[in-house]
Amino acid sequence: MKKTVALILVLIIASLSATCSPLNRMTGASGDLVSPEPKGDKQEITILYYPREKGQTSIDSKFFTSYVKEFEEKFGAKVKFVAPSGANDNDFEEALAAMMYAKEGPELIYYEKVFYLLQQLTEQGALVNVKEKVANIDKMYDSLQKDEMYYVPVGIHYGAIVLNKEKLDEIGVKEIPLDWTKKDYRDIWLKWLDKSPRFFTWHEYFEIAEMHIGDLDYYDRENNRAKINTPEMKEAIRGLRNEIFSGNYKLNKDYTFKNYYNAFRESQSEEAQRNLEIIRSEEYNRDLLKKEYETESSTNLLRASEVYNRMLKGSVVLPKETDRVGEIGSLGFAVNKNGKILNWHMNL
Repeated sequence: MKKTVALILVLIIASLSATCSPLNRMTGASGDLVSPEPKGDKQEITILYYPREKGQTSIDSKFFTSYVKEFEEKFGAKVKFVAPSGANDNDFEEALAAMMYAKEGPELIYYEKVFYLLQQLTEQGALVNVKEKVANIDKMYDSLQKDEMYYVPVGIHYGAIVLNKEKLDEIGVKEIPLDWTKKDYRDIWLKWLDKSPRFFTWHEYFEIAEMHIGDLDYYDRENNRAKINTPEMKEAIRGLRNEIFSGNYKLNKDYTFKNYYNAFRESQSEEAQRNLEIIRSEEYNRDLLKKEYETESSTNLLRASEVYNRMLKGSVVLPKETDRVGEIGSLGFAVNKNGKILNWHMNL
């Protein structure tokens, strides 16, 4: 049922995308909708976002590169991005929440996939219910027409898995069927790993963690608690540890558990920044087996042109393994009640 709903949602959003535009009107004091025309200087619209790394001043997103400039030119408005700052992720969360409750805070909150503070901010009454402020609501899929809407999706995404054809040729993998499985991928991974020691970044860690632990039933829903202390979990952790220390990965010998925790879990830490430097290096990308990861994939399987262009460049583009649940992601906005301009009107 969930897959059927998700696929229908994709078709609806795709059909609307041709006429989808950024926010373009706001509610005046009388309640009538008015254009955000500038008075003197350009009207400034502030978008709050969570930066992926220190020093980031804009959002690295195809949506924004495509629409922000068009929006600014069409409506004489200026889009400004703001982000919290802090020494670690906890500081960032606190700073972000503080910005939300400022007297004249940012108008919009941008997020991809799941915005981690959405539920908290909704429960605390910090967001605007945009149910009656979304144009063409009757054209949206029924599941989006809820009594309360604190999140307006403006883009939909189903990430493809993109493999490095040069590496596949190197390990003798000639063709991968579209109905491939997790076992097929694991076999390919081990062949790739056997050729030479590979880098060990958060990408590789989460890949092999998923391979060892992903299929375990580690949550007791009836008692609402994790099932960690089980023979299956202990065996999986041993297998994961043995693989990490097998000699097949380039580990930093000076790193402790804390260093690796910071690198993989504290996105603003020095270790995480060094991890990013490796990921962006030419050597790392030349060595990759999996060229794109679901969490940051730029190849949308819903767009044939993107898949075609990737294949022209020598990549192998595949859907998620058939025995693994596929997830459709989205990007969108929540509206801040304390924003300088309230109650935005969406044209979808």
